[in-house]
Amino acid sequence: MAVDTAQIVLMDGNLEQLPALFNIAQSFHNNINLMFGVTVAPMIAGIAAVFLLNFGLVSIIIINKFGLIGGITVAMLPTWQPLPKNKLNLITMEKHNDGTITT
Repeated sequence: MAVDTAQIVLMDGNLEQLPALFNIAQSFHNNINLMFGVTVAPMIAGIAAVFLLNFGLVSIIIINKFGLIGGITVAMLPTWQPLPKNKLNLITMEKHNDGTITT
C-alpha cells in the first residue's frame, strides 16, 4: 500500500495530487462503512426476528439474501458514479501527427 501511495503522490514529482488522494480515501472509507451497515442490519433483524417473532430457518435465509443484494449494490455504487475528468490524471490524452489532441 505504501509503495502504491508513493507512486500516486510522486507521479508528477510534487504533492499536487495529495488532495485528490485524500478524497479517494474518504470515499472508500464511506463506502466501507455503508457496506458494513447494509450487511450487518439484516443479520441483526434476523436474530431479533428469531427471538421475538419465532421466525424459522427459511425466513432467516430470505432476510440474509437482502443483505447480500444490498452488499452487491453498495459494492457496485462506485462504478455507477461518473468519473471526474481530473481525478489523479486518469484520463489520458493523445497527440496525433496532425497536431490534434484527443482524450
